[in-house]
Amino acid sequence: MADRELDPSDRPAKRQRVDGEVSMPDADATTNPGAQCLSQTLELVADGGARKDLEDQLAKEIRVSMDQFTSPEASGFVGVFKQRYHDFMVNETALDGTVWHLEEDAGFNAAEKKTQAETKTDVKAAVEEKESQVKEEVKEEAKPAEEPAPKPKDESKAIVAAEIAEPEVNRLKAIFGDDVTDAIIALDREVVHKPNRKAKDFGTVSSKSIDRADRSAAHQAVREIFQHRLATETEEGGIIKIVAGNPKVRRGNAPPPDSKGSSVGRRNNNKQNPAFKVNWNEVGGEQLHFTLYKENKDTMEIISFLCKALRVDDRKFGYAGTKDRRAVTVQRISATRISAPQMAELASRLFNCRIGNFEYKPKALSLGDLAGNEFTITLRDCHFPGEEGKSIEERVQDARSRLQKAVEHFESHGFINYFGLQRFGTYAVSTDTIGKHMLKGDMETAVDLIMTYSQEQLEAYDKQGDSLISDDDKKRAKALHIWKTEGNATRALDVLPSRFTAEKRVIAWLGQKDHRTKQLKHPNDFQGALMQLPRNLRLMYPHAYQSLVWNTVASERIKRHGLKVIPGDLVLVHEHKDKEANNAEPEALDEFDADGEPIIRPEGDNAAADPFERARPLTQDEAKSGRYTIFDVVLATPGYDVEYPANDIGRFYDEFMKDEQRGGGINPHDMRRKWRDISLSGSYRKLLARALSGGVGFDVKTYRDGSGSEQQLVPTDLDRLIEQGKGISLEEARKRNWVDRPDRNAKDGASSQPKAGVEPPKPAAPEPELAEEKLAVVLNFKLGSSTYATVALRELMKGGAQAFKPEFSR
Repeated sequence: MADRELDPSDRPAKRQRVDGEVSMPDADATTNPGAQCLSQTLELVADGGARKDLEDQLAKEIRVSMDQFTSPEASGFVGVFKQRYHDFMVNETALDGTVWHLEEDAGFNAAEKKTQAETKTDVKAAVEEKESQVKEEVKEEAKPAEEPAPKPKDESKAIVAAEIAEPEVNRLKAIFGDDVTDAIIALDREVVHKPNRKAKDFGTVSSKSIDRADRSAAHQAVREIFQHRLATETEEGGIIKIVAGNPKVRRGNAPPPDSKGSSVGRRNNNKQNPAFKVNWNEVGGEQLHFTLYKENKDTMEIISFLCKALRVDDRKFGYAGTKDRRAVTVQRISATRISAPQMAELASRLFNCRIGNFEYKPKALSLGDLAGNEFTITLRDCHFPGEEGKSIEERVQDARSRLQKAVEHFESHGFINYFGLQRFGTYAVSTDTIGKHMLKGDMETAVDLIMTYSQEQLEAYDKQGDSLISDDDKKRAKALHIWKTEGNATRALDVLPSRFTAEKRVIAWLGQKDHRTKQLKHPNDFQGALMQLPRNLRLMYPHAYQSLVWNTVASERIKRHGLKVIPGDLVLVHEHKDKEANNAEPEALDEFDADGEPIIRPEGDNAAADPFERARPLTQDEAKSGRYTIFDVVLATPGYDVEYPANDIGRFYDEFMKDEQRGGGINPHDMRRKWRDISLSGSYRKLLARALSGGVGFDVKTYRDGSGSEQQLVPTDLDRLIEQGKGISLEEARKRNWVDRPDRNAKDGASSQPKAGVEPPKPAAPEPELAEEKLAVVLNFKLGSSTYATVALRELMKGGAQAFKPEFSR
């Protein structure tokens, strides 16, 4: 495979700035007020590594046309975000506006129930022992003639059964009422007295009609309290019949009757405990929805673990969107035909995450099933204009005043709804460049670009020393070098870390050999190699190109016309029925990609034959009417089934995309391709966005540098549960889990302990009370789906949101 020289504009996103630097733009405010704004923000950072890092970050943003602001006249400030993953909290917002929080810790609850069960067993044993002692004493002291008749063999069990704990009795009464509860307890007492009698020999107890929503609680209560001594059935009219359980089940010699043997156990993915079988209609649906709380973890990493533990395919799980890794995030997950007890049993085995808030629903979650996200962002080491020479108290007061003005501007003007940097990748070649070549039909170049690595990364692997380049990136470079120079797929795949899915599948396809001839089966099938990628991944590349075009057009729109509505601007038809004669509904957008972006699926040659327009240009009278604002204006991502603005901005699409250097020489009016996946129909995106209801909340705090920088400034959902005594920390959960996993305990424990005879190093940082006191800003706001928090921060801070860069990325 040939190595290709890359245009510098194709190198936007290095983890380590090794080549292809991008320079800052001209800061002339008359031609580019956005650039002038960025230059002023940069002045707040002293010369050195921090300034260079921020310059690099801003250069990357400019490379993807993020170079304008809605209110460049407002001053910005600088601060570091994601220094700790607790500094970036994300809570998913449901379509009905519910903000999801972790309100229960299933792992903690399961552990507590286990402890209670063990305690109950101990009490039962103590009661049995006491009864035995009493019988022995009576036997020894009584005269033979007065010796009482022998007690039933299982009388001690009857005593325990009759003494059901008061909370459990109250639980039954809340569901069945006093009379039915008394009858149930009497039936249980009789069953315990006569353990060998058949179930049909006992009577039955019938409840009054119970609402469907409460029936699952009734079944569960009887099952948990009486431990399968009693069974429940639902009869016509919502009546629940309580009967004696099968005698073999009561004695523990057979599985519960609702398990239907081991085959059902296998279908429920738990042969060891088939009692997890549930009636999905009774409980509310076959989809178990639960809240996932995670810290510094990928959503898919956790789902992958759950799939392995439950022995199911990942299609069993649904989610509305993936969440950041370096963050504390809360979201809802759905699992098909998995019971709450099954999931609770796994809860204690999860690392760096907790689950809870179980609820059965009829429908699974899918990408796009969210209104947005609520963000709580802590920015550290913040600096504002004019703070030189001021005390920390004065700086706090000044920061509050400036933040108030910045927030007012932000709430009234909103922000340009750019696609953020994460849309364009983090490696040597940007994803939009790969997408551009795919759309041009040059699949060989697209594959070659996916397999690009830097010489610095390869050299770092060979040196095997400390480096700012991560171990995974070094191995990736080495694996790709082996593939390109030796063509040895097996050896390359052995070195390549598993998380590099695209590279792994490309090598596996192109390196596949015929078993008989030992020749490569399809060495030049580059489209076939791209088709091996998971669909969301291969769609990412052309979608990134669309995003680059959108960002470029959005910036041009702001440069030329500012925030004024002009004739030819596009608005969505269905949002303005009260202003328009056409009341037709648009086609539903029911598919979303991994970033929550809508995917309009093409339907062959007739896809454009939609009888309703999704967006339309404004007339001159409408633009002047005042009925439309800049927040109504949309721009198209290029495709064959979209409208382009009927003004100079529409013509700019042609100018930019047809330019070979900038846009790849692609015709925006000819976006159909033979390969359906890259035959782009296009979509619409609001030009501006703003925070949802409630606006932006902020606070200014102080903290100490050095070891004090580890101070957590905002509590998480899990912290609140721990404070209420309803949860345990992730560290404590790991310790408890180590009891059953000595291999992990030994490995992790050894790495954290100093070697024998070696004095542990003394901390280099000063004590917190002697260290420099710094400012932190805490922001809280909600954003709609497919809107980037980093882009909102960019507007609020005028480019001063500096991503934390650790000293080592190992």
